[in-house]
Amino acid sequence: MVLWFISHQHGSASLAMFINSFVYLLNDVLASTVSPWYNQAERQRLQEQEAAYFRVPQS
Repeated sequence: MVLWFISHQHGSASLAMFINSFVYLLNDVLASTVSPWYNQAERQRLQEQEAAYFRVPQS
């Protein structure tokens, strides 16, 4: 959004550039609030779940 604002001040900003910047900003907000990637406890739980899923039973 800062890049869009600077471009807007110099007269070269477009609506498409604003929408693109907003989508990236929204993605960052969602990733940092609801994604398990930022939540250490949730990441640990998912890693254990994946390890149990992919564990090959020994014959």
